[in-house]
Amino acid sequence: MIWGWRNCKDGGIIEPWVMRLEGSAKEFSQLEVAEKIQKFFEENKPVILRSAPGTGKTLPAIEAMVRVVHDDLMNGKPILYLVPTKALQKDVVRRLITETCYFIDRDIKVAVYDIVGRREFPCPWQRAHMNLSATVVDCVRSSCPFYFPITTKGYESENLRLVAKWGQRRLYGLENISVATGDMNAIDVLKKSLKVVNGAYLCPYFGQYAALDENLGPRIIVTNYYKFMADIATGKYDIDNFAGIVVDEAELFFDLFKPRSVNYDDLIYVRHEISERLKSIERGEINPRRISETKKLLTTTLGIIEEIFARIRERLEGPGPNGFMRLERYDIELFLELVRHAGELEDVFPDLAELIQSSIPLDPKQRHVDVDVFLTTRGDKAFNFVFIPRRLRLLEEFMEKPLILLMGTPDNVTTKILNVDFNKFAIIEGQDMPPGRFVIVPLDGVQSLRGIDSSHGKWKEVTSQYVCGKALEFMDRLRKLLGNAVVLGFAIARKYVDRCEKEASINGYFDFGRVPIDEVMTALEKDKIVISTRLWRGINPGAKRVIVFIPKFPRPELDPALSIIFREMRARGIQFSGYILTKVSRVGSIDSEYDLVNEVGFRNLYQAIARGNRGPDYVSFLVSIDVEAYAAAAKLVRGGLLPWPYVLIANKNSEPRVVRATEVEVDKLSIAFDAQNAIMNQTYKDVVSVWRKRAEDEGIPLGNFLSA
Repeated sequence: MIWGWRNCKDGGIIEPWVMRLEGSAKEFSQLEVAEKIQKFFEENKPVILRSAPGTGKTLPAIEAMVRVVHDDLMNGKPILYLVPTKALQKDVVRRLITETCYFIDRDIKVAVYDIVGRREFPCPWQRAHMNLSATVVDCVRSSCPFYFPITTKGYESENLRLVAKWGQRRLYGLENISVATGDMNAIDVLKKSLKVVNGAYLCPYFGQYAALDENLGPRIIVTNYYKFMADIATGKYDIDNFAGIVVDEAELFFDLFKPRSVNYDDLIYVRHEISERLKSIERGEINPRRISETKKLLTTTLGIIEEIFARIRERLEGPGPNGFMRLERYDIELFLELVRHAGELEDVFPDLAELIQSSIPLDPKQRHVDVDVFLTTRGDKAFNFVFIPRRLRLLEEFMEKPLILLMGTPDNVTTKILNVDFNKFAIIEGQDMPPGRFVIVPLDGVQSLRGIDSSHGKWKEVTSQYVCGKALEFMDRLRKLLGNAVVLGFAIARKYVDRCEKEASINGYFDFGRVPIDEVMTALEKDKIVISTRLWRGINPGAKRVIVFIPKFPRPELDPALSIIFREMRARGIQFSGYILTKVSRVGSIDSEYDLVNEVGFRNLYQAIARGNRGPDYVSFLVSIDVEAYAAAAKLVRGGLLPWPYVLIANKNSEPRVVRATEVEVDKLSIAFDAQNAIMNQTYKDVVSVWRKRAEDEGIPLGNFLSA
């Protein structure tokens, strides 16, 4: 087979990019990388392709997959392409349909479909009856004549046509709209919004699953992690329905199942949200024709949570020491049942489904023997559920198919805890440094915020809050200077978003992770400055110039669940290495919990700066009110993880100018990361002073830099 990538608009060949592979001075084309992946597949090995964002992992991954599963593709089985978020899903689908198209043997185009949630589709039946804003979330289910869910048994009804089948599953549509209604106006509306598949009319939500039809030609199906797990849980398809699997940003896939503490109050919040939905039904805010089915599902899910609480209360009634209480097999099975019910809720309340799935770090394929669950207690009070998964069955099923995991920054700790055996994988190590340019934008009046939450650092809260307000005003001016730029802020905890919001005088959007990601993306599209606690996951910048705002170096508080299992494994003599620490420190091993949070902090900062990178014309501008964040960025540069930095000096009363940082300047800032706050602050002031003088003497105008 030949390189199959073509320009979607003119059909011209897309020349393979050059990629650098670690351990080799030689440059490899994407075609050569695809051939390496193909060779490993032929040896029946799953593959990990690790390389920085924007270096071109997607094209060789799909190229190799198409070659290896060619026969299955031609016989009706699609490739499954998994991404972490809806925003990235939309971006991948857009690029594979409008920019880079794949052709087999020059003339057979590989089609691309995406499978999304109900919220993304209008409800034709509701809109035909003048509910013009209704989506499929508002579905009246059995009261709708087009409501024919995926089935393994078929339907006993006339005027139906089988439109798609995959494995044991069948999808049906209505042959004649006039059977549903005689109202000509309603028929006109229905014709515009129903999906037509093989001559039959379908609800567009169910119609999208026709992409799985085994009679279709070669194709790729793109979906996000949460939707995939909901569909697997509700039996819409099996992993065996696919020819091969590509998991993009696979480190985030593992992150879904890492040891995690779930605050007792979080489960109370989930219960509250379910109760509110039930109350909305009672108030008549949901179409009465769906009351019985919806209430039954919500009531059952609520009953599971209530049973969890009841069992916890019973356990807390007896005397017991403060500390950890191991939950029993039945308790674990209740949590697993809750996760499976989340899959069913996706068809009715997708926001509730995602809330549960993001709160409970369990794989729907897991069994009670695959996970330990503890409850932290203090006297008769419950505080946190501690989930410690020991096995990831979903990955094991993936590995029965040709599998590619695409990674940027591996999480060696989580994968070791989950007992992922990388000896079974062929690993291709790409380049660490993303393409494009990286610009440091220093601010006046900032200081190291290390220790801000300690008792002796309380005074920093007021100062940082004030400085954050000034920083927001500065970034508002800066994005206007840059032209088509977006501002994305990443806060490691809610309190830092709170502090910035209190001083905000600009039209910002402050996101605490509780609203659907679509609302955050809408805020970006409306040109608002966005500060979020989402670790940038799900937020796709969609621009070539991004101002990255870091209120505080993103070193997290260690989750108690991760702390417990880390200490346990270290006590057993198990060694951990940090992917980032091996690049930025002399040792690289993770020997303490402080090492672990530093590894995560560096990775968060790296992802914030590099995520969204789509090639050499990408420019990221780092702005922070924390000197430690600037020092950490310098360490990433010295570790070869970020491009060599430029510095933008943008004063109110002078033209913004850009200089290239020198090795001495970057070294000083990098070394200061490990120093005490006073030394770090002074080093930052000294280096910035030099940058200002150099910008005045030799800097180039910002406009010239951007056009270069």
